[in-house]
Amino acid sequence: MTINLINSERLSDDKVLHATIFNDGHLECPRIDQFMLRLTAIRNRKIWFSYDFVTHELLNRDQSLDSQRWHYTVNRFSLLSKQP
Repeated sequence: MTINLINSERLSDDKVLHATIFNDGHLECPRIDQFMLRLTAIRNRKIWFSYDFVTHELLNRDQSLDSQRWHYTVNRFSLLSKQP
């Protein structure tokens, strides 16, 4: 399985990201409930930026690594997922 992210060197103001996942058929992918809270882009072996799907924020490297911000995201997701 490979994941390709297509993006320019500089993010546009629209923050349009595209991900393509290829499965060569050798991996069985059973259905499980999972949620993507963040998408993290890596450049030159370091975190370049992250997009937080819960807070709808674009995070720089320091913000991406901030554990308090991560706990806030997880707690907020937990509260949002319990709402009817």
